[in-house]
Amino acid sequence: MDKKKIKTIALAFLILLLPVGYMVVLSISIDNQNRDLLNVLQTNYHIEPLVRKSIASTECAIFWKPWDSNLRQNRLLLLLQIQDYNLALVAIQDDIKVSQSGTNYGRKGLVYEYIGDTVKAISSYKEAIELYQEDLKEKPKDDYLLVEIATLSMIVGDTNQVRSLLYGRKASENTVNQEMINRQNQLILNYESGGLLWFVEYAKEHN
Repeated sequence: MDKKKIKTIALAFLILLLPVGYMVVLSISIDNQNRDLLNVLQTNYHIEPLVRKSIASTECAIFWKPWDSNLRQNRLLLLLQIQDYNLALVAIQDDIKVSQSGTNYGRKGLVYEYIGDTVKAISSYKEAIELYQEDLKEKPKDDYLLVEIATLSMIVGDTNQVRSLLYGRKASENTVNQEMINRQNQLILNYESGGLLWFVEYAKEHN
C-alpha cells in the first residue's frame, strides 16, 4: 500500500473519531460542571473557592457546548452569588452574542443594577421589552412573555399597557393557578421602586 493511500485512510479514520472524541470530552465537562455545582449548592454558596471552581468548570462546559442556555444561566448566577459583577457583565455580554433574547437583555439590566448603573439597566430593560414584544406577536398567549413585559414596563415607568397585559392572563380551569396569577399581578402593580432587584429580593424572602 502506497503512502498516499495510508495517509488517506488515516485521515478518514481521524475524521470518524472526531465526533466520538468530542462527545467524550463534552460528557466529562458536563459531569465536572454538575459535580462542582452540586458541591456549591450543598454549601449554600458560602465557600467562595468552591464557587470559583464551579464557575471554571461551567466555563469549560460552555466552551464545548456554547449554545446551552442552562450552562450560561448557571455561570451568571454563580458570579452574582459571589458579587463578581464585572465578570458577570462580561458573561452576560458573551451570552447576548450567542442569543439576543429578551431574557438575556433582562439579565444584563439586572447586572447593571447590581453594579449601580441605573441608566444602563433601564436601557437594557427597554431592549428586553422590545424583544419580548416581537416574541409575543408569534405567541400572543404566552404567559411568561406577558409577565416579563409587564414587570419590565413597570420598572421603566411605561405603565400604560401593564394592566391590560396582566388582566388578560387567565388560568385554564384551575382556581389555584388563577389565585396565584392574581397575587402575582398585584405584586407587579404594587411596584414603586427598586428595579428588578426589588422583585429578586421579594422572591428570596418569600421562597
